Amino acid sequence: MEIKRIEDLIERNQKYLIDEESIKRDVELYKVARDIVKDVLQKEAKPDKYIVSGCEGLSFAVKNLIESGFGFYIVGYAHKFGINHSVDGFKTKEELMKYAEWAVEQYNETFLKVEADIEEMKIIEDTMTAEERSKKYVSQLEAQTKILENIFDFEGKKKYCEEARQLETIHSKIQNFIKISSFLEPVYNELVILN
Repeated sequence: MEIKRIEDLIERNQKYLIDEESIKRDVELYKVARDIVKDVLQKEAKPDKYIVSGCEGLSFAVKNLIESGFGFYIVGYAHKFGINHSVDGFKTKEELMKYAEWAVEQYNETFLKVEADIEEMKIIEDTMTAEERSKKYVSQLEAQTKILENIFDFEGKKKYCEEARQLETIHSKIQNFIKISSFLEPVYNELVILN
């Protein structure tokens, strides 16, 4: 099992990035944020439903993923296997590893979808100047701000969600994927160590 690396996606799409330095900062920022959360979780480690003896590294990486708000990785697994690990935790190394392998597999599938979306987006962005791409990106950020401003107004929020989706750029697509990548790569790395 391998994992798709966000750095490869960034490298292949450099021409479409609005601000390459901001992408690099985001990659580092999310790694630092992930490590801070991991450190806090480890310092507060008390008997915990997520921690499996002998697999502490993987346990903390998975706990970090679960507690960082990536609900799909809980809901999708529960739907497929009938076990909600956010409630039940992990009882054995096998349960933990099965969940981690499934999460990496789902991440890789999502990565491939993101790559396919980017290839479609290139058709449009190849006809745009760098300035036009930048303006579109800024418009998307403005729409995302409106989503937050209308968080309790379903119809208003729905309108701005659609607008933000229509204004998505390759840059913003990669930027959004950096977050999940920063939490899944440690899960994969710990799996490699255990295998």
